[in-house]
Amino acid sequence: MENLKIKKFHTYPVKVPLRIKPKASTGEIPYGNFVVLKIDTNSDISGNSYVFTFREDMLKPTADLINNVCEGIIDEVIDPNTQIEKLRNRYTLLDKFGLLGQAFAGIDMALWDIFSKKLNLPLCRALGYELKPLKTYNSCGLWIQDTNNLAKQAEDLVENGDFKAIKLRLGREDFRDDIKAVETVLNVIGENTELMVDFNQFLNVNEAIKRCIELDNYNLTWIEEPIKHDNYLGCANISAQIATPIQIGENFLNVFEMKKSIDALSSNFVMPDVQRIGGVSGWLKASTLAEASDLDISSHLFPEISSHLLCASPTKHWLEYVDWVNPILKNPVKVENGFYTPNNVPGNGIDIDYQSLNDYLI
Repeated sequence: MENLKIKKFHTYPVKVPLRIKPKASTGEIPYGNFVVLKIDTNSDISGNSYVFTFREDMLKPTADLINNVCEGIIDEVIDPNTQIEKLRNRYTLLDKFGLLGQAFAGIDMALWDIFSKKLNLPLCRALGYELKPLKTYNSCGLWIQDTNNLAKQAEDLVENGDFKAIKLRLGREDFRDDIKAVETVLNVIGENTELMVDFNQFLNVNEAIKRCIELDNYNLTWIEEPIKHDNYLGCANISAQIATPIQIGENFLNVFEMKKSIDALSSNFVMPDVQRIGGVSGWLKASTLAEASDLDISSHLFPEISSHLLCASPTKHWLEYVDWVNPILKNPVKVENGFYTPNNVPGNGIDIDYQSLNDYLI
């Protein structure tokens, strides 16, 4: 890898229409707002990644930040094992785990793409693991909406890939409406399909305990983020009083936060987000921590690259499937019989269709 160097980079802010627009109890996402990053080398190998900005007004600042950071690594020899840590050291006096952390993660994912392509291996195999079928749940719908619309959508989500698990969002003002939503979906999917629920940080501790105790009656796979994501002691309090497993982790900004959560006994499972946890390099640390703590690890968003990382995680649990970035991909994730196995092609799984991407540039 000594002679493989970074020569150019390109950022593409895109606004992608979503087939089903997410609307959680704590906010909604009308479009898929992504910054795509392409890093060119002094060979014919390029690396791809993308970061998710949630809001459209964060597209330009995020792209500008990635551009500024990338300017400082032109002509550097590519070594994803050390490169991001060197970058973090350059920015010691700044917050390295907020927006800057997202920029680092995008760069890290693209560098690992180059690394695995240089080896002519899928990312998972470049990391020393084998491709495996991953049980996958459909997270594309069942947002906060009229409960009368849930039955048809639940049926569609299961059929699209023969999923064996789907996720429902909760957090209505009247908890009776949440219960109605749960019962409606369970009646459609039957006992052979698992159901996860997600409060998206909507509740306080006391209300969460009250609601989660009631939800214990429904044999749910997990209850996700019932309260503020970094209230680890509060989550531990809830978890100690209910039977249903608690799932958190998509908002871990680094493995240090993940360790705080684990030490507090906050949850039964963890689900890091590859962008927030620090890209591939951050995920590998998180996976090691999950294994050492005997905790099942699932993914959050980014199914293309997350599938490779789960294959490289000894305590792998569930892959979250969303189709938000599909319009700009050549080979989107396709789930069959409720499982997804990453394609046996070189790279990190993010195969950008740059011709289609032009339709969504802003």
